[in-house]
Amino acid sequence: MNMERRFIYLFLGLVGIIAIYYWARGVVMLDPDFGWHIRMGQIILSNGIPATDPFSYSMPSYPVVGHEWLTDILLAWLLPVIGYKGLAGIFTFISLGALVLQWKAVRKQQRQFVFIPFFLSLTTLVFFFGIRPQVISWFFFSLILFVVRDRERFRKWRWWLPVVFLVWANLHGGFPLGIGVLLAAIVYWATTRDRPYNVLHRAKTWFRPYKNKFSVFSAGAVFLL
Repeated sequence: MNMERRFIYLFLGLVGIIAIYYWARGVVMLDPDFGWHIRMGQIILSNGIPATDPFSYSMPSYPVVGHEWLTDILLAWLLPVIGYKGLAGIFTFISLGALVLQWKAVRKQQRQFVFIPFFLSLTTLVFFFGIRPQVISWFFFSLILFVVRDRERFRKWRWWLPVVFLVWANLHGGFPLGIGVLLAAIVYWATTRDRPYNVLHRAKTWFRPYKNKFSVFSAGAVFLL
């Protein structure tokens, strides 16, 4: 068995162990807003999206924006079908998928250098994990980072980005983070096009040996916001 295959087996084994821990934490640690999301989803399924706060006794006519309405519907619909443990499994896959996308964005010959940052991010995010809409934004933010890290990949995916943001905006309110990353990437590409010796290009050249490590660290840091 060569070293590369051993590395893959070690990687998959550690990810599997951490995935079980994520799932167990999701089952044991009930998110304080979980019941609210379930009830709101039931209300939306029965009566549509409310224009005012249905849970306020003192201000029942106060207007509200159901920015997580689609997540609420999915939670209310899935809970009777797959149960709480099933929901914990789905959110485990979503959270791990967010970091796997960052792993895939790194070139194969450079992945050994981000092995430790990757697992540091995994073990840090577990303390913020739960059956909660924020986890969905982890995945979409990671997806946007994955797309903009490569210009050719961006050209291939760009027509799907409006659909991605449309879905994200109705699942959780964290979509402005993705818009910010997308705008930053577009500005960068616009200012470096046909200018190989400008300041930004030199900064990129200096930054290149560290960009893969920084990507995993930055993704983990932003997920904590």
